[in-house]
Amino acid sequence: MNHICSVAACLQLLVCVFALSPVRLFVLAAEDIDDHADASSGEIEAASNPPAWLPAVSVRLLELLDIRLENGSYELPRLMYSYEALEPYMSERTVRVHHTGHHAAYTKKMNSILSRMPSADAVVASNPLQQLMNLDALPEDVRDAFRNQAGGFVNHAFTFFVMGPLDQSVEVADQGPSGKILDLITESFGSTDAMKEQFSGAAAKLFGSGYVWLCLENVAGVRRLTITENANQDSPLSGGFRPVLGIDLWEHAYYLQYQNKRVDYIATWWQLVSWERVGLLLDAWIETEPADSTASSVEEQVGTTPPDDTPETRDEL
Repeated sequence: MNHICSVAACLQLLVCVFALSPVRLFVLAAEDIDDHADASSGEIEAASNPPAWLPAVSVRLLELLDIRLENGSYELPRLMYSYEALEPYMSERTVRVHHTGHHAAYTKKMNSILSRMPSADAVVASNPLQQLMNLDALPEDVRDAFRNQAGGFVNHAFTFFVMGPLDQSVEVADQGPSGKILDLITESFGSTDAMKEQFSGAAAKLFGSGYVWLCLENVAGVRRLTITENANQDSPLSGGFRPVLGIDLWEHAYYLQYQNKRVDYIATWWQLVSWERVGLLLDAWIETEPADSTASSVEEQVGTTPPDDTPETRDEL
């Protein structure tokens, strides 16, 4: 009988120890996370009527960047071209690893953060572009993580979109900017060559990882383009800029092919810029300007033509 009592006492002691042990505390923490995840549905619902104070983002812009909400989570944006289409300037392996590895990872981690935030919040219920424009409105405990992961998601969407294979039926010299984007470049920098020189210089000098962007500004009703840069995965959207062209300067974007020769990568990258798609982004941002905007630097509503070649992984624009 005494032996049985001793065994029972030992078992009771072990239960008490486990209740206060690091293992049990870890289990409790995990349960708390699961309960929190259950409290919000774990799915993200886009707001059909976002509040007026949120910065405007046109449906067209989301379509161009292929930012899609499916079954409560954002999908990895599809490319407008096959993985080998950018060769020889960018290898198939580089594009594949960049897209299915790095971009996919940012997409997954962004969705994980969003699923743990209150879905009733107006900013959370908007879209990643608007969320990055309103970082200060996000919960403080996830703000830095969201800046990194959503920044990576959106930055990659922009930089993949503005690249494309050369049109073999057109001389390389004739595949530069035209129309509205050319007018803005000329008015803002003097010439396309001057803009490229300034842009490439900023890209070569950027310390560490990050991006250099060509962005649209509307200053006192006058549109202009400006060059800006961001470290790591910070987004130009968070600084009030509207990007129309950007280059990814993280080593994973080019190292498999160019190793440490960043300058060579930058020089070659210009061969991949799709100025037609840059123009489409410009038009999409202009759609977000207030109806009474007095922007006067360029003629309004210059028509654009969708790409001739049918994309292999996405519907036509």
